[in-house]
Amino acid sequence: MEKHFDIRPARPDEAGVILDLIRQLAVYERCENDVVADEATLRQWTSGH
Repeated sequence: MEKHFDIRPARPDEAGVILDLIRQLAVYERCENDVVADEATLRQWTSGH
């Protein structure tokens, strides 16, 4: 069975999910203290402002 994936720009309402993924990756990479992103900033970036 073939799987189909769509890659698209993130939406502002997905900022929390994106931040969670960033933090999980940082924990995996053992650099969680280096994450300085916040949900408000990610929301701005994904809205194009």
